[in-house]
Formats: sequence, structure tokens, C-alpha cells
Amino acid sequence: MENKVNKKRKKRFNFKRFLFIYSMVLIAVAVVTLVVLFVFLKDYEKSMPVNEMKTIVNQVKSGKLDKLMNKSDIQFTEFETEDSFKEDVKELTKDNEITYSKKLGEYSAQNPVYVVKAGDTAICKVALKTKKKGGFFNEWQLDNVKFGSFSDDNELKINVPSGSKLYINDVEVSESYRTETAVNFEPCLNVSKYVKAPTNDVYTITGLNVEPEVKVVFKDKELQTGKDKNTITAYYPEDESIKDTASKLGLEVLECYGKYIINRGSLDTLSGYMVGKARSYVENIPAVWAFLVGKKFTYEFRDEQTSNLRVYSSDCFSIDVSCNLYVDWTDGNKTYETAYTFTFVKVKDKWKVADLEVK
Repeated sequence: MENKVNKKRKKRFNFKRFLFIYSMVLIAVAVVTLVVLFVFLKDYEKSMPVNEMKTIVNQVKSGKLDKLMNKSDIQFTEFETEDSFKEDVKELTKDNEITYSKKLGEYSAQNPVYVVKAGDTAICKVALKTKKKGGFFNEWQLDNVKFGSFSDDNELKINVPSGSKLYINDVEVSESYRTETAVNFEPCLNVSKYVKAPTNDVYTITGLNVEPEVKVVFKDKELQTGKDKNTITAYYPEDESIKDTASKLGLEVLECYGKYIINRGSLDTLSGYMVGKARSYVENIPAVWAFLVGKKFTYEFRDEQTSNLRVYSSDCFSIDVSCNLYVDWTDGNKTYETAYTFTFVKVKDKWKVADLEVK
């Protein structure tokens, strides 16, 4: 009987020892698995290309561009130097967030290619390559960099009034960069019958690595400029001496137009302000006023504004005019937003609208 009890005790002991050893083995396996998984995930995280891109972004932010420039085939035109390029990038990064995004059409999981930007301005295109290491994954490292000229269309076109002087980064641009001369432009396409039409010259610049500082001087005045994609346009100057006259005249014509549209003014009066294309335009407006014959209503011109005065010569200027024409029909009301660019020419010492554009 005692032997049976001892055997049972021995079996229970062996079973407990087995459970203990088995549990220890499971715990060991679990620990090893967790360690391997941790190392795997950590290694995977390190293998992501974004890690190298963060390093590159920090280099751009700090202005430490030497490593990036050494990985590029960057070249400089007469309008840039290595020092001026670094200063330009530094200026761009001062007030703009540095970001990066995949380069459409070039990025793939095997060949990551990114564009680094300061705000909306692209600074460089970065390609990465893998480097061997002892872990589960290869890591990424910088392969090559392209500044500026990586753009699909890196030509910069600059429109300036004919006879202007153009400067890029304070370097005067020679006529060898001028690709078009005496180009007609809106809103002065229909004035040559009455006055000498203003024209622009076009300069084409290639090989710039960052957007340059552009200065245009016309008749000793530095002009305002605007940019649309890869085109910079220098605007003809304003003239404070005729600003009041131009504004008053522009609103006078605008009100005459509004009155005609709602049958409170005559076509003869409106067309009397105009010549050429502008006169043809108003004379061919569908007779919407005819629907208002006999109808009682009140109206008011609200929020009248003028802007963007451009003086091309002593006998030609353009101005933007706008207003809200409020009409109360007694059984309802409506506000008509009205905006035009009028181009005035002097005909027999009187200002006439020769061209107009709906804004």
C-alpha cells in the first residue's frame, strides 16, 4: 500500500517537474520571440527611407548643404555662385516649412525619389539607395541630388515692358537672353488704331537652381512683378498724378453700363464713352433691358472700387473697376456683381474705352 502511495507521489512530482520545465521552455521561447520581434520591428523601422529623408531635411533646415551638393552635379550660371545659392536656400528656409514628398512618375519602393520643398518652392530632388547591414533589412542612404534643373520645365520666362532693364540677383541681363521683342499683350490688344500700343519683351533664363531675385527698371522706376508657374511678369507702372481722374472715369463708365443693363440708361450714352472693340462689345449685348420696360424698381451702386491702374503712355492706361449693383424689385431683390478692366485711350483729347475685359 505504501509503495502505491509513493509511486503516485513520484508521478505527481515528475508531472509537476515536467510542467515546470515545459513552462520555463515556453517562457524562454516567448522571451526569445519577443526579443527577436522587437529587434525585427526596430530594424524594420530603421530600414524605412523616411529616416534618411529626415536627416536630409535637417541638413537643409540647418543650412549644411555641403554633403548634398557633393552628391549632385550642380552648376552655376552667371547669375548664381555657390555662396549666393546657399544664401538663397537659407533665405527660403527661414520663413517656410521644409517638407518632402514622393516624386510622381519616379518614386518606387525599390527606388525612392523625393522632392524637398521650402513652402511651395522646390529646392532639390533626392534619390536614395540601399546599403548592406547585418540586420533583417537593408537601410537607405543618399544616392544623388539634383537642384533646380530637375524640374520638367526649368525655363524661367520674364515679361518686361519694352525698353526695360532686367536684373537677376543684381546682375544685369544682356540682350542675348531676350527671346521675343515687341509682344502685344492684354488688355491692350486693340488700341493700336488710336495710340502706339505698348509691348513687352520676353527673356528666357535656364539653369537656375533656386528662384532668383528679379528686378525690372522702366524709365527709372522699379516695377511690380507677379509670377504664374514659370513666368514672371513685370507690370507697367501706376501714376499717382492721374489716379483720381482714372478712377472717377472708370466708375463713371461702369455705372453707365449698369444703368443700361437694367433699362435706366441709354445705349447711345454708353457707346459714346467707347471706340473700337469696346463699342462693338456693348452694342452687341443681348437686349436684357427689354424685359424691364415698364417695370418699377429701385437700384443702388454699392462697394465701388478701382485698382490695378497701369499707365502705358500719356495717352493710354488701363484700370480695374468693380461694384455691386443692388436692385430692389419690390417683390424681391438681387445684387449683380460687376467687374471689368477698361483700357482707355485719348482720342481728340478725350478719354475713350478702346478695350475691355470681364473680370
